[in-house]
Amino acid sequence: METQKLWTKDYVLIICFSIMLGMGNHMMITGIPLYAIHLGGNNSTAGLMMGVFMVAAILVRPFFGNLADTKSRRLVLLIGGIICSLSFFFYTFAFSVSLLLFLRVLNGIGFSANTNASGTVVADIIPKSRLSEGIGFYGISNVLATALGPALTLLIIKSLGYRTLFFITTVFGLVSIICAYLISYERKVAVKSVKKPHQGIQDDENKKKRGVLDLIFERNAIPPSFVMLFVAFAMGGIQSFIPIYGATRGIENIGIYFVFYAIAVLITRIFGGKIADRHGAPIVLIPGFILLIISFLVLAFATNFTMFIIAGILYGLGFGSVQPLLNSTMVQFCSPSRRGAGNSTFFTAMDVGSGGGAVIWGIISQHYSFTWVYLLCVGCIVISLISYFILLHRKLTEALEAKKTLLTT
Repeated sequence: METQKLWTKDYVLIICFSIMLGMGNHMMITGIPLYAIHLGGNNSTAGLMMGVFMVAAILVRPFFGNLADTKSRRLVLLIGGIICSLSFFFYTFAFSVSLLLFLRVLNGIGFSANTNASGTVVADIIPKSRLSEGIGFYGISNVLATALGPALTLLIIKSLGYRTLFFITTVFGLVSIICAYLISYERKVAVKSVKKPHQGIQDDENKKKRGVLDLIFERNAIPPSFVMLFVAFAMGGIQSFIPIYGATRGIENIGIYFVFYAIAVLITRIFGGKIADRHGAPIVLIPGFILLIISFLVLAFATNFTMFIIAGILYGLGFGSVQPLLNSTMVQFCSPSRRGAGNSTFFTAMDVGSGGGAVIWGIISQHYSFTWVYLLCVGCIVISLISYFILLHRKLTEALEAKKTLLTT
């Protein structure tokens, strides 16, 4: 059987778009909490910066999901790039916590648009036979953003200051707009034709009659999204507080944590998707959950640089295994005409988790300690693992058996 082509022009462009805008957004996820403290805030204020960012993303995500399904994926990409770029630029003029909060809301709206549409574009253009592999490689863009972004942010703040940081992220945003503009796979006729002859359309019509929520959320995406919710809740303790936690432990150059995390995730993205496509998602997912649990245990009691690095590697291996496969599972559960709503559902779960986690972890760290934060993160991953076995394991196992049967007949 001839292998279907993965690395098309539009696939490369959407990866470049995600790297550029993802870098900008994750640099701000790390930099803005520090900037808020620089302006006179505390740990709770830092957590709130992440919280309002995610609340804004959650509130508008259903709208962008529906817009991507009914109008244009590229239009939503462009909206996201423009709004994020404007927020990056205007951070330069935010000299109060209240103004910073307003810009975080604006940034959250742009973030919502770009993550919604980019995930949908990727699902559209990846060959079905290489879905897990394609989403895994696409996920490298997010890995580069989440790893290099924080490390670069800490370096820029220390050497050049916050204004330079905001200027660089603005440039990243502008490059992402160019990438989005050049994406040209989408054909409106093809998108409409999917809705008419196939059985999924009747389901969509029935959902419209049942209520507005069915237009903007996809029921088939709820099980993997629910599992992802608790992984993201724990993730909120990594994104916003590793630099602050490292400082409390007297660790310099804590940005290296994110570099080792990135290397670990890259390894899983390269090999994990291929293994899942050939042997089934469970063989990668279950070890991924276990690695996440161990990583948070190590982090909770980390007292030196080596322990932080070990925690970062384990977290990278675990998160790099779990997140893309839950994402590809969501795509498999959704019909092509509902991928925008499916992505809205999935990323809303991630937003609720990471945003809510950041707020709660900020409050807990303010009154107790980061050790308690990361022990509670262990509990979140355990809940996620239990949810996986209840909601997904049987379906994924049955799908694997069906695939084996098809290949042997």
